[in-house]
Amino acid sequence: MLSRKDYIWSYIGNIMKYSFSFIITPIIVIFLKTEELGLWYTFASINAFACLLDLGFSQNFLRNFAFAWGGAKELEKEGVAKQSAGEPNKRLYSILLSASSKLYLVISSVAFIALLIIGTPYILYIMRGYEQSYLVPWLVYAFAIFINLMFGWWFSALEGAGKIAKAQQAITIGNIANFVVVIVCMFLRVGLIGLALAYLINGLVSRAVAQYYFHKNVITKQEIAALQSDVSSSEIKQTVFTIWFNAKKNAVVTLAETLSGQLGTIICSGVISVEVTASYGLCCQIANIVTTIAVSNHTANMPVYANLWTNDDKQTIRKLYSRAIFAYMTISIVIGVLAIVFGVPVIRIIKPSIELPYMMLLLVIITYVFDNLYSSNAKFIATKNKIPYVKDNIIALILVILLYILLLRGFELGVYGLIVGKVLGKLFLYIKWNHYAFKMVDCSFLQLNAEGCRYYLSKLKTS
Repeated sequence: MLSRKDYIWSYIGNIMKYSFSFIITPIIVIFLKTEELGLWYTFASINAFACLLDLGFSQNFLRNFAFAWGGAKELEKEGVAKQSAGEPNKRLYSILLSASSKLYLVISSVAFIALLIIGTPYILYIMRGYEQSYLVPWLVYAFAIFINLMFGWWFSALEGAGKIAKAQQAITIGNIANFVVVIVCMFLRVGLIGLALAYLINGLVSRAVAQYYFHKNVITKQEIAALQSDVSSSEIKQTVFTIWFNAKKNAVVTLAETLSGQLGTIICSGVISVEVTASYGLCCQIANIVTTIAVSNHTANMPVYANLWTNDDKQTIRKLYSRAIFAYMTISIVIGVLAIVFGVPVIRIIKPSIELPYMMLLLVIITYVFDNLYSSNAKFIATKNKIPYVKDNIIALILVILLYILLLRGFELGVYGLIVGKVLGKLFLYIKWNHYAFKMVDCSFLQLNAEGCRYYLSKLKTS
């Protein structure tokens, strides 16, 4: 079970991350040219596609780290892992560490090569009408993606052992480093390369701190060396193959989700304009801030859910789950309203050249609330080590693409066609699998929110 400190840090980590984002966003809006801002959001979308090469291993490693720390004797391809007396199985944990480090070296290298071969010509193409070259910022950003992918598994290793607070602290320290570099670079007016450099520094610092916390609070370097001394390469390969059984399904789901989520920005920059992409990307950034903060409780619980399923402790899972759902809906509504009321006027004051309509921001926030509720519930379903929603995600992606074509070309709705097309194409997905998740704890959406509300009200009365 997580401590109150873990939950608090889960929120603090995301709040601080996006507090920096709230501060940085107006600054980069002021100091960057409109086309640079649009290109920056295009960088972020390309980053999302590059991370697809993760192939679904990160969530599966996190889940299996949690099983191993819960005392699993061995890993299962599908279903809940078998449990021992409950003591952490450190040898199995060390095998997972070795497997993840080797695997992510390969994944990050492939991603970097793909970014250079495919990403570079695309960046040169969309910026062909501008005199300034943006090749150097892109290359720095591509290298930052490589670093983030290669060492990103340290967070899964920390969280799998229940060290949520430490993982969030590492992320927060990285974000502080990112914030300092952005501020300095913007005031030095170095432009887009400053943001790319800050992203690289963020990755290096946060992952180094995560590694330090892991060895200090979970397993020391000496312990790992001793545990891995008799681990064979065949054991490592078998571990990867075991995790791959569900990872390949998760990879398809992640691909479908990322394509449906990021195609909008790519299409906007390539078909409409980078100026409109600046507006759309800004709306997406604000909506992402709102929903990521709101889902912090649910996200922090994922390794806990996995551990509780091994004991078939549905009652505790329901309690944690109801609190997470109520927190998500409440925080999404409150912060979403504040973002709309105050965000649009502030952007209009500091950067009048960027159009940010109230309706666009409202619709984007609504789509993100739907999307993140489904996404977090899909991860919740996967904590039982089963991924039954693969085909539906493929169908949803096809529907989204068809609706993009219809609404952009047929009805000429422009960027609004991208917003509406996404939510309509995935609507059946949201309804079906959210309901599936609620049934896992024998509860409806309204009942879950009612239970969560009663819990937080009782806490207020006793405090």
